[in-house]
Amino acid sequence: MPDLTYLILQILAVILPIFVYHTFFGERIIYKSSRVVSIYDFGFWFVALLLCMLLPTFLTTEYRFDLRTIPITLGFLYSGPVVGFALAFVSLVVRFFMGGLGGLYHYLLVLLFYLPVVLVVIKSFRRASPKRRIGFFIGLSLFPFVCSSLALLILADVSFLISSFNAGFFLYVTVCVIASWTAVLLLETIRENRQMRLSLQQAERQKLLRDLTSVFAHEIRNPMQVARGFLQLLNAPDLSTDKKKYIDLSIEELDRANGIISEFLAFAKPQKEEIEPIEVRTQLLRVIDMLQGYAQSQNVTIEADLPEHYPVLAHQQKLDQCLLNIFKNAIESMPDGGVVSVACSSVQPHCVTIDITDQGIGMTKEQINQLGSPFYSLKEKGTGIGLMVSYQIIKSFHGKITVTSEKGTGTTFSISLPISRDLSLSVANRATESM
Repeated sequence: MPDLTYLILQILAVILPIFVYHTFFGERIIYKSSRVVSIYDFGFWFVALLLCMLLPTFLTTEYRFDLRTIPITLGFLYSGPVVGFALAFVSLVVRFFMGGLGGLYHYLLVLLFYLPVVLVVIKSFRRASPKRRIGFFIGLSLFPFVCSSLALLILADVSFLISSFNAGFFLYVTVCVIASWTAVLLLETIRENRQMRLSLQQAERQKLLRDLTSVFAHEIRNPMQVARGFLQLLNAPDLSTDKKKYIDLSIEELDRANGIISEFLAFAKPQKEEIEPIEVRTQLLRVIDMLQGYAQSQNVTIEADLPEHYPVLAHQQKLDQCLLNIFKNAIESMPDGGVVSVACSSVQPHCVTIDITDQGIGMTKEQINQLGSPFYSLKEKGTGIGLMVSYQIIKSFHGKITVTSEKGTGTTFSISLPISRDLSLSVANRATESM
């Protein structure tokens, strides 16, 4: 029978680094670049991997049991293939220095069987719900036992394979299940709590903004309108050119401030608009036509790759407002000109995704995470209200905005909206009738 003390230490070797990492470092790196986060993640998973390999239970002088595949798999699923492959390579190096070639061929075969399976299931794992991820990972963590059996068959070590199926084997499986379940449950709980905390902070900021806007907006607008009226009265024909210029500039700035207040009011007291089936292609083409003149003045070309029919559930005017804000941001992010490309797709069965991509200055991960926050803008005279309202609009349609960007390369805004089945059927019927 294996030493239970070492088996318990194996479980702690997986769990303890997760707890320490997310307690002391998780919040500090949340807005760091993806490269920095990957380095931190690698270090964290490496500690868990090393602890597992330093505290094994020996089956023979060549074969040992530990939970090293759990940190490697977690590295693949939560941190990406680069971190996962780096951990797998490090585990091979450590295994060589710990035991030489004895058992190394067996472990190498296990990795060759196991890692392709992990790579295949990464996307499915990330799309799954937290509860399904736990079951998913437990099943995946047991697969190395199958890979180990195949490796023993290839190495012609059948006698050891047969003798391995004893009470100790089932104890190893139990330990592996406990460690896998605890590790993923802990990770998912930490992620869920972090997301909930960020959502609460965002909700508190938005509530404060709504309250302040409701109280002050109208009181600020009234004296502004009076000032604008008197400026128009002062704008007599006999004034000098410089004075006319100053008055026009003052009126323009008052109008800009009034527009900002109107956006605040729209955010503070959003009207409940009825959503209806809308043809995305028609909507996008209308918005592009409206922005063609502005885009040309900025030396920007808008390229559209739009299919025939993609119906969504939205409100036409509000969707126009959202698309205009995002298109304008894309155009203004390219001071030297460039191309804004628009594409539609329906990869997921129940939603349509609109991708708006620019070749602008790009953003860091920290800047992306701040998008949609009150008063946050990357433009010199921006207020961030337009994008904040856009996020609110898409959310009211039960959709989502996702941003991917790279500094100096460009940015892609992906707007996901629910598909309208009614309009899909009517479009399909029209297409059938025209054939």
